[in-house]
Amino acid sequence: MKKILLALLVVVGLQTQAQVNMCDSIIVTGSQYQLTMEINNNNTFVEEWSTGGGPLYSVGYDSLTNYHSVYNYNPSTGLPFDTLYTYIQYSIYDSLGNVINDLCSVTWIWGGTSWARMSMTTGIQEVTLDIVNDNKIYDLLGRELKEVPVGVLYIVNQKKYIKIK
Repeated sequence: MKKILLALLVVVGLQTQAQVNMCDSIIVTGSQYQLTMEINNNNTFVEEWSTGGGPLYSVGYDSLTNYHSVYNYNPSTGLPFDTLYTYIQYSIYDSLGNVINDLCSVTWIWGGTSWARMSMTTGIQEVTLDIVNDNKIYDLLGRELKEVPVGVLYIVNQKKYIKIK
């Protein structure tokens, strides 16, 4: 009986899959000026790649591919950036067949001869907004009111109103 249970646990354990985080498997090849990022040992396409040298400078964008080409050039200095920020958005399927949309970011630092992963943020899920329609009355400063004011703008359920006599 113990052998049967052990065999069953092994079979079930082999069929489960861990959630894949594509940011863990990004590899970078190339120079400081021109580099390629790709997902190692994964045949899934990344929906969107975006790399920048800061909030104002995009140095690469690709979609629906498992590699990403970056031409690293800072137009302000004429030199390449030494820090790059890469964001990828992708979808995977969980064990029940549900689609999970995920986003992660990786910070890369040029170390003189190669790019090194500095930090990584993962598990950023899609933001869902919980709208509460509680029919409470608020003024424009967010203070709750007990009654509807006359001739003054007020808010009820995220909509603005004004009551005229």
